[in-house]
Amino acid sequence: MQQSAPSQQSRPARPPLERGDLLPRFSHSSTAGETVSLDDDALSGKPTALVLVRDPANPMALALLKALEAAKGEIAELGAQVLAIARQTPEAMKQTAEAEGLTLPLLSDPQGDSFARFGHWPVQGPVVFLLGANRHLRAVLGPPATAAAGQTAATVLEDLRAQAARRQPVAMTSHPPVLIVPDVLSRDECRHLIHLYDTENDNWQKPGHGGKNQTTNYKIKVPEYGRKDRIDHFLAERTIQELISFRLQHRLFPEIRRAFQYKVTRAETYRVGCYEGERGGIQHGHRDNSQEIVAHRRFACSINLDRAAFEGGELRFPEFGDQRYQPETGAAICFSCSLLHEALEVTRGKRYVLMAFLYGDT
Repeated sequence: MQQSAPSQQSRPARPPLERGDLLPRFSHSSTAGETVSLDDDALSGKPTALVLVRDPANPMALALLKALEAAKGEIAELGAQVLAIARQTPEAMKQTAEAEGLTLPLLSDPQGDSFARFGHWPVQGPVVFLLGANRHLRAVLGPPATAAAGQTAATVLEDLRAQAARRQPVAMTSHPPVLIVPDVLSRDECRHLIHLYDTENDNWQKPGHGGKNQTTNYKIKVPEYGRKDRIDHFLAERTIQELISFRLQHRLFPEIRRAFQYKVTRAETYRVGCYEGERGGIQHGHRDNSQEIVAHRRFACSINLDRAAFEGGELRFPEFGDQRYQPETGAAICFSCSLLHEALEVTRGKRYVLMAFLYGDT
């Protein structure tokens, strides 16, 4: 007889996780009696398909788990993994696994703690979270019909193959200490920021480090070393500041702390820069905290808002080599403000980029 999960009538409402979010940490018991977490050394650093199921013996859930079970050899060869979390006790799940021939790791969450924290309470059919190697959420696949379980499994495999193709080993020489985090902003959010830049043109301030006590958005020409291709649009209005802060706090700041052991708590007014046309001026890099007025800065962050709309405009860090960085739309590249860096000339189109200067209490 299968044991049912303990009943629970209500849960705090939490919005479902979206593409770009970092999966909250969890720790659950497996059918083998072990405590399992994605932070475990053996599981970290692998693309993951995480399946949430109320009952692994449910026909929809079972069809999906068996389809993924059949592909476990290829999944292992891709350097990836599949985990399932169910609202059952370890004993109940072990009975189902033995009866159905499932060997995929099944984790027990009888109270539905992770279901609630991931924003999927209650869940009936299986929900699949496709995760990058750093717990970054790439996609959410909703409950499939039983007949569509094979298609859902095929979608999982397609994503894991794509991740494996981008994670090929590369022999490195010199490499600047930069961090790239995908999907910090959504495509819609990027388009909205471009719209603000293009439509708000009636408030200009003198070149410098931003207007004081501004509560509305404004523009400034940035003649850095005589360059003439850059104009910044400062996002001083509270609503847009709050939106960007929310995204960075949940999707970027935890990664900065993990990578660089620094807690970001503050940011200057966010701005959208636009690079277009001939660069001009003296062509070399700069540092973002070399002047006394900006000595408080610790990290610089930039996010391309439409990567397909321009060519050129790469970032380079001359002290570490001539590597060129051009993150995809919505991805953040973050680095120490002390590093010499250069934004190269845009050779086609316009490069719109969200810029943030970050710091904390130290």
